[in-house]
Amino acid sequence: MIDFDTTTMNIPKLIGMGVLYLFLPFTALTYCFSRRRRRIAEVARILKILKLDTDLDCGKAYKPEQLVCYFWAVAYASFVTFVGLTLLFLATEIGFPKGEFLHGKLGGVDFPQEGSRLVFGMAFLGAYVWGLQHVFRRYSLNDLTSSVYYGFSMRMILAAIIALVIYNAYTALAGSGDSQGEGGITANIWPAMAFLIGMFPQRGLRWLTEKFPMLSPESDTSVRDAPLEMIEGIEIHDIMRLEEVGIDTCYDLANADFVPLVLKTPYSARQLIDWILQAKLCVYFGEAVKDLRLHGIRTVIDLSTLDGTKINELANATTATKLALECACTSVKKEEESNEIIRLRKAGQLLGRFCEDKFIPEGGIPV
Repeated sequence: MIDFDTTTMNIPKLIGMGVLYLFLPFTALTYCFSRRRRRIAEVARILKILKLDTDLDCGKAYKPEQLVCYFWAVAYASFVTFVGLTLLFLATEIGFPKGEFLHGKLGGVDFPQEGSRLVFGMAFLGAYVWGLQHVFRRYSLNDLTSSVYYGFSMRMILAAIIALVIYNAYTALAGSGDSQGEGGITANIWPAMAFLIGMFPQRGLRWLTEKFPMLSPESDTSVRDAPLEMIEGIEIHDIMRLEEVGIDTCYDLANADFVPLVLKTPYSARQLIDWILQAKLCVYFGEAVKDLRLHGIRTVIDLSTLDGTKINELANATTATKLALECACTSVKKEEESNEIIRLRKAGQLLGRFCEDKFIPEGGIPV
């Protein structure tokens, strides 16, 4: 016999799940049969301008993904999404007693603890909401590859597991047993914290490594950190996109090949060149680039204009040492480094033009 009251109560949940769930397949379908063509055309235009369109090997290397790749990626992301949303919204309906995970004894302690299912689900939801924004951004940039959906899935899984581990470790670390009581921290704070961990799982990982030093990799203090966040104009979505092509730090970006980058990413040639030139400066000076920017030194090109007097002034006014400034200026002025910068700037000028001069209308302004 059908319980109409229960069915009526579940309708809003089912509608909410449907709205969230259908975003993934709909964006993939509309992208594959519409906007994907624009990206293919843009890659073809770049190859033509760089005179690489006749190179068969180059054409194969940057050939667009097959539609079947999208199918499997979206299918996997949809499955992970379905499982996560079901655990969050319909745990009781699918047979979880009192809406909680089944638990047992682990070292004399209940694991997972009461409230774990809600924490797990809220972290999943946080990652999913963040992922929707990321997918829409990539969709708008005509850059929605199949790897986006795989990365999206892994982020949801990782965020939910991190939140679950932190939640279950909290009581032992805090040394209190009342955090799970009715109206306590579980009911009021942990679901919100889990949602934020889902939005920013790296913060959760940082918390774990601080509490458990054994999880933190050893670092050499003589090696200077140069994260991509040091570059002006780069934000979290750009960092994730660059990481997809193997660029994790300023060292990677400073030594990256320009042509593969401009073909594999949605960024304009001028933007990539600016980032590369900034990264080269970060490699030379590390954190001292913040001081150099205040004195008009923003990219490595600006070093070529420095003379002995200016170097002394900068050494006295910034945290950059005189020796580092002299070495960097000498390196930039060397023929090899200088030619590379010249090639980068010429490529930017070529790719920055969307039409030939002969097609510019009389009185028009070249793009």
